[in-house]
Amino acid sequence: MRLGPLTLFFSRSVLYTKGMKKKIFLFPVATCLFVGLLFTPADAQRFPKFSKFSKTAKSARALNRQRQAMQNLDRIDQQLSTIKNVQTSRDLLNDLKVNCDINRNLLNNLKEQMMPRSPVQMVKSILDSECTAKRDDVENALEKMWRLQDRYGDHDLFAVFARQYYSKNFGAVSPHLHVLFKRVGSLHNRDMELQFIKRLQFLSQNKFVLSHAVFADKPHLMLPKKSFRVRYLSNIGKLTADNFSEGQLVLSIERSMSPNPMEDFPIRHVNGRSVVKIDEKVYPVYGFTAPIGGDIASLYTYLLYDKNIRKPLTAVYDKKGQALALYNDDKTLWLRVSPHEYAEPENLHLHLNELRSVEFTAKNGALFNERVNLNLSIPLSTPAGAPIVSGKDFFFNQLIYKPVELFKKDPNITVKERPIY
Repeated sequence: MRLGPLTLFFSRSVLYTKGMKKKIFLFPVATCLFVGLLFTPADAQRFPKFSKFSKTAKSARALNRQRQAMQNLDRIDQQLSTIKNVQTSRDLLNDLKVNCDINRNLLNNLKEQMMPRSPVQMVKSILDSECTAKRDDVENALEKMWRLQDRYGDHDLFAVFARQYYSKNFGAVSPHLHVLFKRVGSLHNRDMELQFIKRLQFLSQNKFVLSHAVFADKPHLMLPKKSFRVRYLSNIGKLTADNFSEGQLVLSIERSMSPNPMEDFPIRHVNGRSVVKIDEKVYPVYGFTAPIGGDIASLYTYLLYDKNIRKPLTAVYDKKGQALALYNDDKTLWLRVSPHEYAEPENLHLHLNELRSVEFTAKNGALFNERVNLNLSIPLSTPAGAPIVSGKDFFFNQLIYKPVELFKKDPNITVKERPIY
């Protein structure tokens, strides 16, 4: 059966489209044979003649298609030549396979599908069955959570899992921990996730034994559940699976300052009856009432100096997060002021932290040496003239910005601008 020129042109376009994908090297030869066999001068006599304009337009389009085809062929030929010049080896192929497997697994994790219930409900059912007061099988719980991820995708399930497990054992989740759990989950490293949750379990199981070791001189001291928290000491923003250290995840014991010695929670030279001298005036640290601004900077430095012995300090100013952290010379004592501390005018306070080493014996008889973060909450009095509503900007300026400007002029204090978490 003989094909006419239009049929030939349509067939040639199809060959070109398919040839670019599957038979690219056969295209030039197949096309020449096709034209030589099917198109003859006699064919031209069977078709009506077109105007000169129409011929010119079609010829231009045909030339443009040919030019594009040649450019595509040249580009693909260059790509093929590059691939041919690569010296393949067993190691190279193995590396490519490993990278492909990693990327495939990551994409499978991130590709989310509709779950039969919300992630919160799904995780809750797992923890209710695997992590009870009598049996705390976090490894099996994690395995079930991972199977959900394999089937439905990421859904931030690890962060949900960590928050719920933490709440069951410690209480309310702080903003610091929200960021930490989210960060760990975003890394999609299951070895790290297991190590992280096992560390949380260890701290939960030993929190009371640890507190008794810290307060050995107060054997009758009973701490409520809300006093126990967990803290990651390193920079969360730079956390990776490679630099994660479970030893940096420590138990934190938080108490409020009290003028009553029986209820007080002293940290080094600071207790509920401490006073600070500013411009020949003496102010109690508890419920600090001096005009804030420049005077609050004097309170900050007093809290970190051991009995007025001036040593180098480091101030970390988090401009974006509107927060401040101030560290002593060996970073075992530090002060934190963030929006949480000044969000409510009637609840202004500071957090003075100490990192203390302690030895304790676990329930199984094993001896451990741990670091514990002692967190002293120091109440401040609301200054006269402070705005009752919308005071966040005011207190940021008074509690953070002004002290930082003073610190920059103090040769004893190094000011760095970066996130404090």
